[in-house]
Amino acid sequence: MSVVIEFPDAAAAMAWKSADNYQAILPMRLDNSEGPLVICDGVE
Repeated sequence: MSVVIEFPDAAAAMAWKSADNYQAILPMRLDNSEGPLVICDGVE
């Protein structure tokens, strides 16, 4: 399974990754899923 989340830009994605809400669930995500978090530029 893959999850794709769209952000307006890389700075917004990094802000989400650093947000307290995401950091609070990060241990659960790491314990219950496999695979990296990848942030990349999109294409039109």
